[in-house]
Amino acid sequence: MKIGSEQTFKQGKSYALELPTCWPTTNDASELTLLAIESIFMQTRHQVFRIPEREHIVFLVSGGLDSIVGIEKVIRDWDVTVYPLFIRRHAKAEKYEEAAFDYFLKSYSERYPNNVARPAKVTSGIPPYQWKSHFSRDWVQRFGYPMRDFALVSLAVQYAVTLNSKLNTEIRTIFTGTTDGDVFPHSSLVALRVATLAACLDSSDWSWQITSPFVESVPEPMRKSDVILWANEQNIAVERTRTCVSDSEIADGTCLECRHRLAAFGEAGLTDPVEYNLGASNAC
Repeated sequence: MKIGSEQTFKQGKSYALELPTCWPTTNDASELTLLAIESIFMQTRHQVFRIPEREHIVFLVSGGLDSIVGIEKVIRDWDVTVYPLFIRRHAKAEKYEEAAFDYFLKSYSERYPNNVARPAKVTSGIPPYQWKSHFSRDWVQRFGYPMRDFALVSLAVQYAVTLNSKLNTEIRTIFTGTTDGDVFPHSSLVALRVATLAACLDSSDWSWQITSPFVESVPEPMRKSDVILWANEQNIAVERTRTCVSDSEIADGTCLECRHRLAAFGEAGLTDPVEYNLGASNAC
């Protein structure tokens, strides 16, 4: 199948851009950025997102609920071949995240032997360990680590290019586990579109796309609660995923990621099967 063929693209919209008469608010700036980038995609490749049906893709997997469930979804929906990538980035919860990655990729490899390639792991401090202590707690709670997701997807693009060279394949899709309504600015649809634009410009190749199957879901993007409901229908063992960013084996439920997960389970009308030490005194 030719990459970029008309038949495999979800049709986008054609936009006529109008510059604002005054400097936009933060939310308006994000919307304007999204509008501008998607207009560029429409003009250069006539589509915003291509469904990579039966293609080879790289999936950036953290061991968290969304990326773990995302692998199953893209295999079931689009029969893709997944090249899973785990990045050891010196996170406090890394050994638990990696254990979740190992557990699920072993399971997926056994269940979908023709759809799951050998998992890959790479070490890259994001951010570098010696800088982490200089980020204020308030900043990290509000924004996450600066440019974190952009650094991660950049490594995923580099991995895809490596695979293309080694295996003579044509990977142009990088998937993440981003869901509609994720809490950090770098985990948003506009951030994914910015990353895609950067990858296209960097390689002069307009077939690249860095996105998430959940934000591209039709007819509506999927929120975390929607992902949880879908995972429940598929009997995915979400209790084996790792969301908490603390260094404790038992999630303490105090970090933003834990609170977001618990709220999503509540929104879905389900009880999170993960054990929480809600009386823990150490914050994530």
